Amino acid sequence: MRKTNRLITKEAIFYYCYQKTRAEWMLDYQGMVCLAASQVWWTWETEDVFRKLKVGIKTALKDYAKKMHMQIDQLVVKVRSNIKKNDRKKYNTALIVDVHARDIIDSFVRDSIMDEKEFEWESQLRFYWVRDFDELYIKQCTGSFLYGYEYMGLNGRLVITPLTDRIYLTLTQVGAINESRWGTGGSCRYREDRNHQGPGQVLAKKMTVLYKLAREQLSKQFHYDFGLRALKSVLVMAGELKRNAQDLDECKDTMTTETTKDLAKALGLLCVVTNCGEGMDYKVRNKTVTRCGEGVDYKLQLIRQALVLKLTHFQVGLR
Repeated sequence: MRKTNRLITKEAIFYYCYQKTRAEWMLDYQGMVCLAASQVWWTWETEDVFRKLKVGIKTALKDYAKKMHMQIDQLVVKVRSNIKKNDRKKYNTALIVDVHARDIIDSFVRDSIMDEKEFEWESQLRFYWVRDFDELYIKQCTGSFLYGYEYMGLNGRLVITPLTDRIYLTLTQVGAINESRWGTGGSCRYREDRNHQGPGQVLAKKMTVLYKLAREQLSKQFHYDFGLRALKSVLVMAGELKRNAQDLDECKDTMTTETTKDLAKALGLLCVVTNCGEGMDYKVRNKTVTRCGEGVDYKLQLIRQALVLKLTHFQVGLR
């Protein structure tokens, strides 16, 4: 399934707006494919605007802001027209992402952001089709993640607010420190300019960036400390957690917020939310599995054994 989704996504990126409007192009592909391909092109067009500004085209950013507004107006017209239910849902989901992209460009115009190395741009989720690996990667500050290609369906997206952006940024930087792709169990293959750095230098750089972002983006109240004392607290707590559970996978995330699930959708990753409250124990879990049937319990046992043995493939037969 992932291989198929990857091929379809690559095709959608290649044929983006080819001999048809953007709204018509969206009807040719699944919702998740349209979102990923649109964000790849939005990233490229934004950085192309920065390149135009460097060569003296001073109105490039304002012109692109007008284009973003026109794209949203076109989708609004489509949503209000007589179309199929699934097509309307696809357009609505694209509108949520487009409105956020428009707000970012408008803020660039307002704050005179004219370089791709500015923090305001680096802190955004940016989608790149990397030709060297022939894969789709998502970058945010020091984090770089391989797109998961999990089929999402038309399950909608959350409205992206400034607080959502901050949560995204925190989660991706934590993931960058772990240097792994969430939910896949493998390390991210895409690294830039790190061959000359040792492990300590890479970790130091990531920790510095993380705490700098925390100081700049979170509360300005004086009793919040994002300096060395906070770093010591994080290391002490992490060490205690590791000592108490040495077999714990450091890449696993236990957050259960809707924002975390929405970020997983953006990264094309499967996000399973488990009730971690006090009322959820092995007895409740057994009752739930029993209601689902003995066959489900048998398959869960096989999956668990495969994970323990770190198998890449296994076959689920009939019991």
